[in-house]
Amino acid sequence: MLSEYFTAHLISTDGEFANEVGGCFDEIYGLSNECSIQGEITALHSYLQSTSTDVVFQITNPSIHGPVVGTLASIYGIPFVYRYSGDRFYEHQLSKGTDKILHFGLNNVLGRVPLHLADNHIALGPTGVCRLEDRGVSREDISIIPPTVDQNRFSPEGQSKILSESRSVGLVVGRLTRRKGKETVERNIPKILERRPDLQFAFVGKQHKSLHLPSKFEGRVTIIGSMANIMESILTEKKLYGNILLGNLLYQQSQTMRSMCQGMGLKRSIPRNKSNCGQVNTNHYTTF
Repeated sequence: MLSEYFTAHLISTDGEFANEVGGCFDEIYGLSNECSIQGEITALHSYLQSTSTDVVFQITNPSIHGPVVGTLASIYGIPFVYRYSGDRFYEHQLSKGTDKILHFGLNNVLGRVPLHLADNHIALGPTGVCRLEDRGVSREDISIIPPTVDQNRFSPEGQSKILSESRSVGLVVGRLTRRKGKETVERNIPKILERRPDLQFAFVGKQHKSLHLPSKFEGRVTIIGSMANIMESILTEKKLYGNILLGNLLYQQSQTMRSMCQGMGLKRSIPRNKSNCGQVNTNHYTTF
C-alpha cells in the first residue's frame, strides 16, 4: 500500500503497467477502456464522476498525462499533483529528425501546461527541482520524492561476471526495454564507444529483446542479465561511471548503487550522484 491514511487507486488502461505496479494500490480502474489517450481520458472522467476523490496524482508521462489529469482535476475542483518523472524538457536534444521537433513541442509547449494547473509538484531530485523552478514553479510548491530501492534485494553473494581489467566500466542498472529507452541506448552506445576506447559497458537488468549493436563493439558491451547481486570484485577493481545520463541511455539510480555498495561495506566505492533528475523515456506511456 502507498499510504496508511488514504485509499490509493490506480487509473490505467495499460494492463502491462498495471500488472507491474498494481500491488502498490488498493484498486485498479480503467483496464476495460481502450489503451489510448482517448481511452485514458474516458477512464479518468468516469472515475472522477463516480468516486469521491481527495487528490489526483499524475505519476507517468508528464507531457501528456499532466495536461489531461490537470484539466479534468480542475473541472471537478480536485487538487492536482504534478510529477516531473524525467528530464522531459531536454528530451529533444537526444532526438533526431522529425522526432526532435515533435519532442520539443510535446515537452516544452504542451508539457508546460500542467505546471500552471498543479497545486503541488513532485521532482525526483534537486536537478528536477531546478528544471521546475526555471519554468516558474515556486520552490515552496515542490517536494522531492526520489525513486525507492529495496536494499534487501542486493547482496554480494552469487556468481560474478569477469570484465576487462584494462578498461573503465560504465555500469547500467535497470530493465532494458523499449519503455526504458532501448532504442536510445542502441543509437548512442556506438557514438560513446567510438570516443572512449578505454570504456566498457555492463548492463545489469532484465532484457525483453537483445541489444542490436555493430559487431565491432560486441566485446565492449557486457550483458550481465537479471541479477540482484554484483560481486565485490566488479565494484572495487573498476572505475565506475555511476550516473551517466543521456536521456534514458545510461541511467542507473544512484540509490541502487548506494544500496549495493553499502550492503557490501564498500563505502569508499559509492559513486557521487552526478544526475538525480530521473530518466528520459523516448516513448509515451498510456497510464496515469
